[in-house]
Amino acid sequence: VRQPQRANDPQTAARLLAAFIAAKQIIIKEALLHDDLGTARKAVNGGSHGLDRFSEAYRIGQSLLARTA
Repeated sequence: VRQPQRANDPQTAARLLAAFIAAKQIIIKEALLHDDLGTARKAVNGGSHGLDRFSEAYRIGQSLLARTA
């Protein structure tokens, strides 16, 4: 908190991202299990910014995973 510029360091940024995702993982997983991409996106960025691109990428990922199963 006293040195916010340290968040620009790649290792620190990775740790911060991992901690953030870990804190939000239950709501994100629940939303994805119910195909509620809007709630999942909101858990990540607080709103719906980029929801269209997120939804498209998610659907592409699902399709690719289904092909490998």
